[in-house]
Amino acid sequence: MQRDNDVEHLEKLAAELAVRGFKVQLITPEHRLPSLAVANSEAAMLAESVVTGTDFYWWPWGQKIAPITDVTAAADIVARVLAPAPPP
Repeated sequence: MQRDNDVEHLEKLAAELAVRGFKVQLITPEHRLPSLAVANSEAAMLAESVVTGTDFYWWPWGQKIAPITDVTAAADIVARVLAPAPPP
């Protein structure tokens, strides 16, 4: 079942991001796509959701993150997007 595969891939990404210190929450509402809520532990306003589909991790606005077969690359990209900006 596709939903089970989506959840499995999101769980893998959640584990990789949790090791890096991000807050993660797998969201699996009935009759909707599962998603992964990710937040920077040191700056909660830096947060976003990730979904899966068509062999890729995706941002909710429809931009590809990385192939689901490359969890490390996906975690690198999510971590970079949710990193605080360096001080001026």
